[in-house]
Amino acid sequence: MSTPSPHWLQMISPCPRIPPVGYPTKSLCNGNPTPVNWVEPKRIIYDHELMLFKRGGYRTQIEDEVFDSSENSFIIIPPNRWHISSNIDKGYIHYVHFDWQYMPHNPDTPVMTFFPAPPQHSCFHLAPDIVPTSVFHGTIRSPTVVYNLAERLSFMLNSDNAHKRLASRGVLLELLIHLLDPQPRQTPHQPHQKELAYTVRNLLDKTMSQPNQSISIRTLLESLGQSYEHLARVFRQQYGLTPMNYIQSIRIERAKHFLHHTDMKILAVAQAVGYQDAAYFTQLFKQNTDLSPGKFRQLLQT
Repeated sequence: MSTPSPHWLQMISPCPRIPPVGYPTKSLCNGNPTPVNWVEPKRIIYDHELMLFKRGGYRTQIEDEVFDSSENSFIIIPPNRWHISSNIDKGYIHYVHFDWQYMPHNPDTPVMTFFPAPPQHSCFHLAPDIVPTSVFHGTIRSPTVVYNLAERLSFMLNSDNAHKRLASRGVLLELLIHLLDPQPRQTPHQPHQKELAYTVRNLLDKTMSQPNQSISIRTLLESLGQSYEHLARVFRQQYGLTPMNYIQSIRIERAKHFLHHTDMKILAVAQAVGYQDAAYFTQLFKQNTDLSPGKFRQLLQT
């Protein structure tokens, strides 16, 4: 297969082509068996046609290029190019006509023109500049997945349900990515500093979910095998506050919840969120909210 850079695949929003008025089928997407020595007349299409060769061997001549397609392979035929498709053995193909990006529906655009009739050049649905100009063809790496998607796409597009037809755009995108993405790309490895900050936060979150929240934050973080000062600096670079400030923020938010939804005394609230000294808790609460716990509760009740 011609292997394009994968970045353009992140920029497409493909749409299945809508049949023109009076067309004999609900959609331009289906699966068909082909008999022995099947030949399709020389033709030109006005959009892009994806063909999946599920069984049998096929040959497609596009202008002066010839593409031989074995079982479990595919080709995308672009518009504005004369082509002929044929096979020798009995086979089966899935097909769908589509545009790489949304195009307003023109009910007068034909699906195809057969040679030697002249094509209607103003009606071609050409690919946007982001799409490579080469003919896409190659092996289907995950046949079961791809054919299931093709059958699902056909079912949705031939449905009378407008929601299914609209949602089919996502299935078409998934199908094209399975075929054209050169290989699954792993998520870029995060820099070590960010990973370390995430590890610290995860540890703090787990600790705060435990009933006993009085553990020393310094001792807790040093259990990761690095100094508290280094971990605190990395955490602050990532989140904008120190681990202690993060813990205080969680405790204050939980205290607000208790003050709002319970009638617990201030000392009981302080102890419930990890502070044994009610006066210290009140001082921290006021620093974070500009209100004392009592005033905060009073305002909620008015």
